[in-house]
Amino acid sequence: MKLQDFLGKDEKWSFDAIAEDADLARQIQILLISLGLLEPPADGKFGPVSVISLKKFQELIRTEENGFLGAVTAKKLIETKIDDLPKPPLKLGNDIASRIVNQHYGFDFPRNDIRLASAGCLVGRTRNGHRNFMAILKQDRHYVANHKYTFYTTVIPSDDLLIGLTQKLLKSLISRTAKTPRAPRIRRVCVSPN
Repeated sequence: MKLQDFLGKDEKWSFDAIAEDADLARQIQILLISLGLLEPPADGKFGPVSVISLKKFQELIRTEENGFLGAVTAKKLIETKIDDLPKPPLKLGNDIASRIVNQHYGFDFPRNDIRLASAGCLVGRTRNGHRNFMAILKQDRHYVANHKYTFYTTVIPSDDLLIGLTQKLLKSLISRTAKTPRAPRIRRVCVSPN
């Protein structure tokens, strides 16, 4: 079965029925991945994570087909592009993303006078900068699928990052060179006329 087979029909498949059809499950997963609602790979196994992602899609697009796959959801899955998904409104609450801002908020101080604010803010110096950051964060596909998702941050000094990337690049080049067969060496032979 394919999503196209649902169009114009009164078919209603449960999530368990989708799980029994690997081709249909894979097609749905590929589309959910393209919309940023599911992590790869599309393995054709329609388990709890795929179900949650499909339910989230149905909620975002307002298909009114909750708990099953029907013609409306199939049509929307086929037609929807990532830019068609609604952007979540910026609402600061008690969720993890909002607590980050509440813990460390912008103060709108001038650039040359940060007063008692942190000089090393990773998000933004201004309140508006924090709001913009939160709007971006709340659009992350992990957060959209699960509002309890925990974001992790690693702070790396830029010079360490550059050194690390350079070392990785050099190792990669050395590895490739070692695997490449070498051309035979030609020794230069000088013959003197004497």
